Amino acid sequence: MTQQENFDCVPPACADETRFPIEDSKTSVSLGSDETLTQVNESIRLIQREGGLHFGTDAYLLAAYVTPRPRARAVDLGSGTGIIPLLCLARAKVASVVAVELQPSFCDLINRNARLNGYADLASSEGSRLRALQADVCSLHASDVGGEVDIVTANPPYMAPGAGKTNQADELT
Repeated sequence: MTQQENFDCVPPACADETRFPIEDSKTSVSLGSDETLTQVNESIRLIQREGGLHFGTDAYLLAAYVTPRPRARAVDLGSGTGIIPLLCLARAKVASVVAVELQPSFCDLINRNARLNGYADLASSEGSRLRALQADVCSLHASDVGGEVDIVTANPPYMAPGAGKTNQADELT
């Protein structure tokens, strides 16, 4: 099965990006002046920051690698924008995901992306299929994510220090 068959996705370089602030009246999610709305595939829209973390092909590949378990509870470590949980939820690979992220601003972005894509219960975070948890993965305990989970995903930086392009923003990676 190819990536296109599995996700019906558009590669990130070709994704349709909106580069101006808009408000989505259906979901009550508005964008800041430094944010873009990217149409990832036919079912996922993603808010990203101009100078911040952006997803790449590796997110598609990692999500495609997850074996479908429609009743599974999952955790995504270092979730960033929440793209991997969104891809897994959109293809019914898992029932719910806790997206663990160290940075408060990205936790907010994950929650907004969950609302934008219909995976957040606005009345209760406990009923949400995707919820962000601000925590350091080095001190994370099973009780922090509601007990044991069935699937764990992570897409950490994998380049040697000093190699590749570095983040010029003050945000942690």
